[in-house]
Amino acid sequence: MGRVSNWELADGELARGIEALNLVGLRSLLVALVVSSLGRKADGDTLPPMPDEGALCALHRAATVFLLEQPGAYRQSNVKLRQEGGTLLRPPPWNAVPELMAAFFVELKRIWTQGDALDVAAYALWRITWIHPFRDGNGRTAFAFAYGCLCLKLGALLPQTGTVLDQMLADPAQCNGPLGAADTSVRGDADVAPDLTSLKRFYDQLLLRQIRAAEGLPAAP
Repeated sequence: MGRVSNWELADGELARGIEALNLVGLRSLLVALVVSSLGRKADGDTLPPMPDEGALCALHRAATVFLLEQPGAYRQSNVKLRQEGGTLLRPPPWNAVPELMAAFFVELKRIWTQGDALDVAAYALWRITWIHPFRDGNGRTAFAFAYGCLCLKLGALLPQTGTVLDQMLADPAQCNGPLGAADTSVRGDADVAPDLTSLKRFYDQLLLRQIRAAEGLPAAP
């Protein structure tokens, strides 16, 4: 593990306050990303531009500025993650991150042209979470990037009421089951195609809640 800089705020009331303020900026940046990408769609194009590595790092910077020494930069040390129940996860080593992320964007581009909105969002969320490219703030960044992909693949900025992103940020633990199912399907082998069925179903449920909230309808059972 790398040494934590005095600049980084690992925990505490101050860190939580800054994180809450950063989420306001993260949401605004995401709207700007979607609107600008839709605006760059050329006549005759069937799809707007896919969010790229620059967009991902910009979202991470928005989520972690004043919390990390290098917001928006890939991690330079190995990390260990402890899930609920005590399970210890070891994401890929830090020096493998650039290559893994380059491969991620190649595969995302393929899905962008061949899959649907749920395919794109599910893959983006799962793969970013699996690689864990940043020192911290990976969940918030992956939620935002995947939601941006969902909106752009659908070709619209979705109503800003009870968004899929806000639902995930309010209860990040609800993603653990679908993400765990995808992890289990690859059995640690990065070359195996993941089974994203559960994650796509999960996204579908959140999207339905968002649509019903925008229409003023009660949540579906």
